Amino acid sequence: MINRRDFLLSCFAITALPYTNFALPPQATPLRVKAKPNVLVNFDGMIALAMGNVTRVSAGILNAHHHNPQLTITQINGEQRTILTQWQAEDLKGSLSIDLETPSRAVERCRTYRYQAPQLRGDANDLAWGIDFAALYPKFQPLHIKEEGLWSKIHFNTGMFFVSKLSEKRWRFFSQNGSKEMPFNRQIGRIGVQIEMDKGEVLAITGSKQAVRLAVDEDVRYEIDITNLPPEKLANIEHFLMYYDILVEQLPRYVPVMASSIVVGKAPEICAPVLFNQTTLIIP
Repeated sequence: MINRRDFLLSCFAITALPYTNFALPPQATPLRVKAKPNVLVNFDGMIALAMGNVTRVSAGILNAHHHNPQLTITQINGEQRTILTQWQAEDLKGSLSIDLETPSRAVERCRTYRYQAPQLRGDANDLAWGIDFAALYPKFQPLHIKEEGLWSKIHFNTGMFFVSKLSEKRWRFFSQNGSKEMPFNRQIGRIGVQIEMDKGEVLAITGSKQAVRLAVDEDVRYEIDITNLPPEKLANIEHFLMYYDILVEQLPRYVPVMASSIVVGKAPEICAPVLFNQTTLIIP
């Protein structure tokens, strides 16, 4: 049973998003989201995005049972889409790095940024729409990830992180036995990265087993999909709890459901990437 105070907090959360103070270093030009960047990176599945470092972001791919880590690079030329590379779990094992090789030494682009609008209301690309454990558990910060709980790490040394798409329905979080609810009732955002390149620059994706270099072209752009999903028949509401398993800290555990489905069936939203705004992952 939700009391009056929790109900009011839950309703308030629909319009007033918990504001996360992402690091916003000075840049030569204002940050803006483009419809068709040179390179667009999409995340899906059990991926912890550690954003505690000012200049880079590290994507920790969870070593989750029945999940299949994968990285796919697609070249887009007009309406034509061609898969250039598809790395499977063993190809991603360990640590990878994504760097911008620039002869002009454009220092402002050789680092990561977090897109955060001056006013959140009405800006669907603001990174604060993501699920951020720093905002959900402010009293436990900084959180620490047990690296043995990760299959691999991908260190981004360039690019702007933003929300590429909002969920159609609102999310809510309930304890495992359903007796408690977080004051959280809103849409959540799918996290993406846009990487801009000038002529002569190269985006290098390197690891211990694989390497690829993407060159900019006037008519060519790229999409990189980084996923860590189970087969559809093995999807389970308990999968979100794996994020708690990789943390050193012992946090109260909650699972997400779609708000509109809370009465009938509690249909789960499963395996969404999560932000850890005050957490860092070591290199390599």
